[in-house]
Amino acid sequence: KIVGITQPNYYTSGTNIMSPKGVAIKKWEDLRDRPVCGKQGAFYNKIVTDRYGAKVVAFTDNAAAKQALRDKKCIAWVYDDSSIMSDLSSGNYDSYEMPLSSEDDNPWGLAVPHAEKDCIFGNFMSGLTYNMHQSGKLIELEKKWGIQSTQYLQDQQKRFADWIQ
Repeated sequence: KIVGITQPNYYTSGTNIMSPKGVAIKKWEDLRDRPVCGKQGAFYNKIVTDRYGAKVVAFTDNAAAKQALRDKKCIAWVYDDSSIMSDLSSGNYDSYEMPLSSEDDNPWGLAVPHAEKDCIFGNFMSGLTYNMHQSGKLIELEKKWGIQSTQYLQDQQKRFADWIQ
């Protein structure tokens, strides 16, 4: 064991799609029998194929998959919502959107040396994360960087709010 993950987790990401505005994808089931760009080997491909019947067109890298989306070879690109949010906030995808709610969230945690996880440094990092949730700092950073607000951070802020007013 090399690292330990402190609690609480500071963020989460999940499966989502980026699609051109106006394609009218309102629910995951709207992907059935339609071409969706993906990256070869990404687990998101299997999820949208098995659950929703999408026809994944897999490319060797994300740049090629996103170019195929721009070239209208697919109706959407399936990937990690945090990466999609980054693309959407870049200004390079202003005519695109992330129209669905993310699924299959995976938590993000802070890693510290394993020996420090339950000692001073690990406790400090846990406290830092707790305070960022309680104060709304991570929500502020999402806004500052133009990242679509996540339900996870809103839920964590409520969870860690002062209960004595």
